[in-house]
Amino acid sequence: MEALGLDKVPEIKITSIHQLMDSQKAKCRKFACTFGERKAQASGTWTDKKELSWDDIKDLLTNHKAGEKDGLCIVPARLSRPERKSECVEEITLVGLDCDCGHTREEIETAIKKHGYAAIIYSTHSHMGATTSVARKEFEKRGLSPEDYLIRIMGYFSEIAAGATVKMENEEEITIEHQPCPRYRVILRPSRPLRRADYKDHDEMADVWRDRIKAVAHHLGLKTDRSCSDLNRLYYLPRHRRGGVFDSSIIDGSDLPIWDLPKVPEESPANELKLEPSRQRIYDGDEDVIGKFNQTITIESLIEKHGYKRVGQKYLAPDSSTGEPGVSIKDGKLRSYHASDPLFTEPKQAHDAFSVHCILEHNGNVREAVKSAAHILGLDKRQYIVPANGSCPPTEWPEGYTQGRPERDGSMDA
Repeated sequence: MEALGLDKVPEIKITSIHQLMDSQKAKCRKFACTFGERKAQASGTWTDKKELSWDDIKDLLTNHKAGEKDGLCIVPARLSRPERKSECVEEITLVGLDCDCGHTREEIETAIKKHGYAAIIYSTHSHMGATTSVARKEFEKRGLSPEDYLIRIMGYFSEIAAGATVKMENEEEITIEHQPCPRYRVILRPSRPLRRADYKDHDEMADVWRDRIKAVAHHLGLKTDRSCSDLNRLYYLPRHRRGGVFDSSIIDGSDLPIWDLPKVPEESPANELKLEPSRQRIYDGDEDVIGKFNQTITIESLIEKHGYKRVGQKYLAPDSSTGEPGVSIKDGKLRSYHASDPLFTEPKQAHDAFSVHCILEHNGNVREAVKSAAHILGLDKRQYIVPANGSCPPTEWPEGYTQGRPERDGSMDA
C-alpha cells in the first residue's frame, strides 16, 4: 500500500533488545485487513482485502481527513466470506481499544509506554465533542439526572459529566450536553493473531477474544468500550469534523503479549477495579473516588449492612414478599430480581459497589454518594474529581467492611 504522504509522527526511542527484535520482526509481518466504504455496507460487498505492513498501518491511521463520521472503515480481520459477520471471521490481526469516557492522550501514552508496547493512538470523529445522544426510552426508564446517567450508565469520568444538562430531545433521542470529552482509539500489535482454526467453534473463539480484550484493558489500566471485543468490530479511518480538533501519535516498541496476560478474576467483588478499571490521573493529585471505592468496598458488606440475608449462593432482600432469594452477585456485579428491592431496575442492569452505595445510602444522588465515599476512604480532605458543596455526612462502618487492596500499578500481578 502506498504511503499516504503524511509527515511522520516522532517515534519513541527503542530501549530494549526485545523491543528491537519485535520492531524488526514487525517490518516483515503482514496484517490481514478488510476495508469498507461505510458501516452499513451490504453483505457480499466486503471484498477489499489487503495485507498491510505495520508501517502501512501507521501511515493509514495517522492520516486524518475532514469529513463525516460514517465512511471509509477497516476491520482488522481476515474474513471467510465477503460479509462483515462475526461467524465469517477467520483471523483477527490487530487489537483495538476505544477510550471514549475521557482519557487524555497523555494518560493513554503513559499507560502503554510503561510496558514498552508498540501502539498507534488517534482521535476519533467525536473527539472533544460536548454532546452525547441516547435513546429517550432508555434515559427515562433510568430516572437519573443527565450527569448521573453519563457517569453510571455511560461510564463517563465525573469531570466530563459535571453539570450535564439535556440540550434537546425528540420522540426517539435525548441529547445531553456535557464537558468536552477526549475520545481516542488505540491499535496494538499482538504477539500472534486470533485464529478460528485454533478453537472448536465460533462461540469458543468469541469467548476467548472477549476475555483477552478485558485482560488487555485491565493490564493497561484503561477504561474502554466493551464492544471492542466483538469479533467483527469495525473502526473508522481517522476523520474529524471540519474545523474540529484532532491528533495522533505513534509509540514504537514490542508486541502486546495478549496471550500471556493473566485472566481477570470473575468472582472478585473486593477487586472491582479488575472488571471496571477506574481512571488513574497522571498529571495531578486528584483521586478517582468511585474507582477507589469499587476497589476497596465489597458489595456483600454493603447489602448485609442493609439487612440483605445470604441464602446459599444468593441474597434475600429485606422487603421480599416471596421469601425466595433473588439477589445474585457475579463477576463483581449485583443483579436483583426482587420487584420490591430498590436495587431492582431490570435484569439486564447490574450494579457495582459504588452504585449499590449510591442507591441504598443516598437514594441515587451521585454527588452526595461521592462525598460520602470520599469520607469513607479518607479522601475528603483532598481534591477529588466530582465537585460537591457542603460537609460530608459522617458514616459509621463496622470493622471488616473494607478489604485490603493491592496498590494499583496497571499490572496484573496478584
